[in-house]
Amino acid sequence: MLHEDKYKFAVGFVIYNPEVTFIKRLSLLNDIGVSVYILDNSPENEETQKSIVPFKNITYVTAGKNLGLGLGISVVGATAFSSDFEMMLFLDQDTVITRETIDYINDFVMEHGSKFCTDYLLTLFQRQELNLAGNVKVRDVTLAISSGSLFYLENLRRIGWHNENYFVDLVDYEVCVRARRFGLRVGVVDAVPGFDHSLEQPDDEIVLFKKRLLIRRYSATRIQDALTAYAKLILYTVRHIDFTMTKTILSSLLMYIFGQIIARLRVVKSYIRG
Repeated sequence: MLHEDKYKFAVGFVIYNPEVTFIKRLSLLNDIGVSVYILDNSPENEETQKSIVPFKNITYVTAGKNLGLGLGISVVGATAFSSDFEMMLFLDQDTVITRETIDYINDFVMEHGSKFCTDYLLTLFQRQELNLAGNVKVRDVTLAISSGSLFYLENLRRIGWHNENYFVDLVDYEVCVRARRFGLRVGVVDAVPGFDHSLEQPDDEIVLFKKRLLIRRYSATRIQDALTAYAKLILYTVRHIDFTMTKTILSSLLMYIFGQIIARLRVVKSYIRG
């Protein structure tokens, strides 16, 4: 049975020292009556907490330390589930949304949501100019990022929520790979109005083989964490004899390494020119 609130899904965030633009988006969600669940991984930032607590439609929790994304998304998802929501839209703190975005997703939930609760782990909403006809079409994919994902919480609970052993990198890919073992599908809806995942992120954009690729120079520690996560996920797919996913994750790993090389070359090139 769908939730009786105006919006039939909750919104979840796991935040870490968010910018002021995030608080403005929270104000929008609060004002239009969306139930929001937040885990704060930067509790030492008292200004963030002071800004959030007064909102009546927002549930704010913190563990007093940085739990990472895997455990963090599990917490907000399980909290929304215990509040009788069947679905939760997870968003990064720097993902741009508007009232039109939320209404568009709610219309989708009202018309199509129940059709996907049985067979899908999630439906990812994203901004791409592919859906020119204006009709809502869900296409199946193997992997999806977390931000913009509408999780079907009973199915997420059934596979054991997100993996707390993945701190940041590949949290999203890991849950998609694991869902596959349970026979659950991953869908994508393109051309969602007002949605932008990259506008507030410090990424550079390049085009490789006619494919848009966002690159960012990460620290050595972050790269080490990512490579460790890739190794764990590749071993998982091999152990469960899912060589299709092994190939997909290996391809993602090569693109990640290539992106880090290009990001460093761009920095060196800029330094020489400067």
